[in-house]
Amino acid sequence: MLRHPLIGILCLGFLAAVTAETARAISFTCVRNSGFTESECLIGEAQFSAELSDLGGGQALLTFSNSGPTASIIADVYIDDGVSAISGIASIQNGAGTSFSVGAAPPNLPGGNEVSPSFVADFSADANPPTGTDGNGVDPGQSVGLVLNLGAGVSFAVLEDAIDTGSVRLGIHGQGLGSTGGSESFVSGGGGTVPEPGAALLFGLGAATIALRNRRR
Repeated sequence: MLRHPLIGILCLGFLAAVTAETARAISFTCVRNSGFTESECLIGEAQFSAELSDLGGGQALLTFSNSGPTASIIADVYIDDGVSAISGIASIQNGAGTSFSVGAAPPNLPGGNEVSPSFVADFSADANPPTGTDGNGVDPGQSVGLVLNLGAGVSFAVLEDAIDTGSVRLGIHGQGLGSTGGSESFVSGGGGTVPEPGAALLFGLGAATIALRNRRR
């Protein structure tokens, strides 16, 4: 029997932490074509992000988020799948205040031909009208998720690697950016593993253990 309550908490927390999943955080870079506006690009690069997580059963969840606080809207999202890692969009998880449907207009990322190699969308989704501020797009503090079916024989790890290496690229068309209210396009620029709450808890447990040992000494 555990005599110290903190020890019991540490043990239970450790069991939860070791089973925690990790998610892939994905950043975006502005497509700096001949008509881009620096201030608009900086807003999207700072506020737009995506996260890829494993749903199991051959599916993954791709969540596009707008952290805010500056006025901006994620109006369309695109996937350029150069290795057939994805077989389709199974469904859309609309967050509070968002309403997206499969298939974007325009069908390809605006300005996608300005990046190398050219961005060619295999899958897409966009906000249902209206897409302005407080419309159905992803405004500051909101998000939308795409449930993806993985290709035959493709594991979640393979999809992660494909995104990291650029074999699978993501695109965002942002609108209503800042005081100018302009639009810009953004392409995924790399990913990194970020801890879910269980992993963060593990870090905290380690710190608590050290503190307990110091107290006993």
